[in-house]
Amino acid sequence: MERKGRRRGVSERCCLLLLATAACSPTDDTAHKARGGDALAGESGFSGRTSTSRRVDAPASGVELGLGWDTARGEVVANRCIEFAPVQETGQVATLRMREVSDQSEIMESLGVSAAVSVNTMFASGSARASFARDATVKSNATTLMLEATVENGVLFAGPPNRPAQARTAFPAVDERSATTDAPSQGEEKRGDAVRLKPWAERLLRSKDAREFRKHCGDSFVTAIYSGAELLSTIQFREKNTTTREQIKAAIQASYGPTEMRADLSKERTDALNSTDLTIHFLQVGGGGGTIPTSREDLRKKLEGLAAEAGAAPRFHAMEVSAYTSLADWPEAVALPARAREVDAVVADYYWFLMTLQGDVEEILREPSRFDSRSGLAGAALADFQDQIIGLRASMLVAMEARARAGLPASPLEPVSYAFFPRHELDFQDLNKQLSTEPVASTTDRWFGGFVRQLKASVPYQNPNVLRILLPLPCGVVPPDAKPAAGDGARSAHAKAAVDWYARPQSMRSCELDPTDNECLTNSELGALQEYVPYRGGIACK
Repeated sequence: MERKGRRRGVSERCCLLLLATAACSPTDDTAHKARGGDALAGESGFSGRTSTSRRVDAPASGVELGLGWDTARGEVVANRCIEFAPVQETGQVATLRMREVSDQSEIMESLGVSAAVSVNTMFASGSARASFARDATVKSNATTLMLEATVENGVLFAGPPNRPAQARTAFPAVDERSATTDAPSQGEEKRGDAVRLKPWAERLLRSKDAREFRKHCGDSFVTAIYSGAELLSTIQFREKNTTTREQIKAAIQASYGPTEMRADLSKERTDALNSTDLTIHFLQVGGGGGTIPTSREDLRKKLEGLAAEAGAAPRFHAMEVSAYTSLADWPEAVALPARAREVDAVVADYYWFLMTLQGDVEEILREPSRFDSRSGLAGAALADFQDQIIGLRASMLVAMEARARAGLPASPLEPVSYAFFPRHELDFQDLNKQLSTEPVASTTDRWFGGFVRQLKASVPYQNPNVLRILLPLPCGVVPPDAKPAAGDGARSAHAKAAVDWYARPQSMRSCELDPTDNECLTNSELGALQEYVPYRGGIACK
């Protein structure tokens, strides 16, 4: 997923042992970018440094094999510009993975929601996965595990046009003609046994510029479609004791694994899990029948029946897109980079994180007695922090709407300086001065690039997650009578606790998956964050 240089990854991955035909299938990691990259630089929309294909979420509006795809916009282009024949594989592939997440942004990343789709979801419902991530309730003061189970009924892919098309038996509800290729015009010569551009598309490419081709065909095409069923769920619980929290996490991860893992639950883990209230958020795409799971036992039964449901009532849920430049007959002299806009990705990433943070602050303002009053913002300062979050999200929407129109905002952004941390201030004064400039495309790009650069510089290490250390700690994280370690004052003890509670776990997950990620902070960087933690002393939890 092309977002902020992150690399997708998992903490747990295993096969659902449901059918003899099922087999493990690793999910692809996406390209990543080293820390501190230019906000204006394009970022590859495809997995790996040299690959020209990537798997993306199927759009809610539907998709057909061979249609064009616009990577930057995350949208289908309703033209077929290639000649191909549909080929259907058989059998099922089932995968299951679970990982801890800390906000909506991390859920979208884990689910492989592209930057373009993530941006679209800021204004509309988005794909099924993006809508699930947007609606999931993730709290900083709770532990949230995300489960993703997928059963695929074999892939329908674009094969060479000279090979016979195979029956679309896995998709009885879909018109078989929708996947067939147009027959060559009379007298047109076949040019080999390979997927290739249609003659009209090739003529368009050679007679016009690449921009005109992109308008009609996109930069990529849908080369494979996956059907079956997938189940997405977040499982959330609250526990301040570190040992008990790890026991519950291990028990949940084991509960939804294969039979061998479920049998290996220790008594301590079982007792911890049975005494814990879990909040479950659920989405199923494809399949049918049964009930909506409202308990962890219902969820386990749903997982066990997912393969049967996928076979009985499949639905398109994912697809693979490939760059036109990978075609054998693509003219080498014509460049058509399939790139997403990294600037859009940064804004979307911050936006979804701030959405979660806004909910965290609201919870603290609603029930302040549940939080330690010795550290973190409180009272009017905390309410002002929430207002700044809301205002910044509003400014992001204005900026993204202007980006979509390829023009500057019609009115200035809020003239508020978002000073979350000392020495890290986001001020739109200089950007607003540019609003009187003629709104040509180049000016828009410069303005939006400046917006993103300021946004990235508004928090230490370009890492929005560290904003959490401004929140007060939940009661019980630091005992009221706890004595600070030798040589440390009370302030440093609470500052360390705030960093360890709010920043360290998510940072360590990021480091495990990708040490070049902006959200992967070293121990020295985490230690340096302690200076930003507000501390007042006084009365702790009552």
